[in-house]
Amino acid sequence: MSFVKTNGVDFNSTNIERVEYDSGAKTLKVSFIGGKTYQYDDIDSCAADSFESADSKTRFLNESIARRFAVLPLEPSE
Repeated sequence: MSFVKTNGVDFNSTNIERVEYDSGAKTLKVSFIGGKTYQYDDIDSCAADSFESADSKTRFLNESIARRFAVLPLEPSE
């Protein structure tokens, strides 16, 4: 299950602009309103589902993803 979600359309957040999960690559890309984008690797579908359904995407990201999975900052064009 892959998905792309956008702030203001699919969820509301004061920090996160867009999230993109690729189940084949097991990557989660998170773009922040300030312009930075990060890719989290080895995200299983259970973690992605939990992130997608979390009431606070920022809180879930900080508490359950950012400290458990490898992260790579991406350039704006990636």
